Amino acid sequence: MKTIWVILLIVFCTVTASVYFTVQLPFSLETKPSVLRVGILPDVSEENLRKRYGPLLNHLSAKTGFDLNLVLPTDYGDLVRLFRENKVDLAYFGGLTFVQAQVFYNAEPLVMRDVDTRFTSWFLVRKSDPARNLADLKGKVFSFGSRLSTSGHLMPRG
Repeated sequence: MKTIWVILLIVFCTVTASVYFTVQLPFSLETKPSVLRVGILPDVSEENLRKRYGPLLNHLSAKTGFDLNLVLPTDYGDLVRLFRENKVDLAYFGGLTFVQAQVFYNAEPLVMRDVDTRFTSWFLVRKSDPARNLADLKGKVFSFGSRLSTSGHLMPRG
């Protein structure tokens, strides 16, 4: 009987040690990152983006203790690529780029502007152009924004 208890104790210790050394804990024992890289849609010049988002990032840095680095992609697709390659920790996407990042790379929304739920497209013509409605534009040549721009490309085509 004593032998069975010894065997059970050895099996229990072996299983416990195996679980301890192989199962990942639900929390990380690593140190937290000190820098967060924030990617922003390049919808205006780099100088204007830094002016626009610099105060917010400085405020968030002071409140959280993280250094927040502004990452400026070359275009909309580059922001999605940076997210995919884990070169940004947070990203400010447009409607279409967010859907791509969510579907293909498991992006999770944190906040959304109320304006993003109500897009409006305007078709502009020269004052001298006789077009006054969409039917008048049939057969005309158009210029759109980036293919990944929700308001500048996707919605006007919809």
